[in-house]
Amino acid sequence: MNYPKALQPTKWVFEQIILALKEGRGFSLVRLGDGETLTLAHGHLVGLEVLPAWLKNGYAGVYLPDKEIRLRLLEAVRQVNVLGVPTEPWPHFKFLMLRILSNYKINCPPLCHSRLNFHLYTSGLLDKIIQNQKIIVVGRKAKQSLPYFAKRTKSVQSYDLSDIKQLDVVDKKIKANLDFSVALVAAGIPAKILCVSLAKMGKVAIDLGHVLDVIVNPKDNNVLKLTAEWHIVKNKK
Repeated sequence: MNYPKALQPTKWVFEQIILALKEGRGFSLVRLGDGETLTLAHGHLVGLEVLPAWLKNGYAGVYLPDKEIRLRLLEAVRQVNVLGVPTEPWPHFKFLMLRILSNYKINCPPLCHSRLNFHLYTSGLLDKIIQNQKIIVVGRKAKQSLPYFAKRTKSVQSYDLSDIKQLDVVDKKIKANLDFSVALVAAGIPAKILCVSLAKMGKVAIDLGHVLDVIVNPKDNNVLKLTAEWHIVKNKK
């Protein structure tokens, strides 16, 4: 089975982002992987027994099971401008995503590959997006990324966002000072909800994901390693 729409290439997505910036309108790029598919499907399309520990303990920004988060994420997915979807032929990736689109009757926006964030970064297109822009970076490692972005943008601010418990507070803080054009959000599943919220305020919001980890430390590009390190830090608190 295939997705109902062809996946758009990185260049096309980049052009849509640049056009939104030129026109001063909101735009959200949100990507979904197995964490998001399981969050959307748990307690409805799949049983709770399949949930991995990292969706229960806050690593991905949520503490499942949680019906409210499932509904909030679903509402966000219905409103994105471009949706990144998984193509891996594994049970909780493409096949579960197809079930979600069908069962929830989601009217598909333009689609792209869920790992497009890395291509934007490695191709240099991310730098072109933020060049001469006022940006904000949101996530656990947002503050650590400031030196990198300060060299590439007009101005940059950071907001810490560790999990869903902080989402609404951080959302309000950001909206109290909307003097920016691009939001780069790397905050797990809450990032998806925040990107859509900021797009409604006329901002370009990009779900950056683990790219921010690589920006902060280019050697830390192994997701399993990042997960293990997060557990160590969390247990020290």
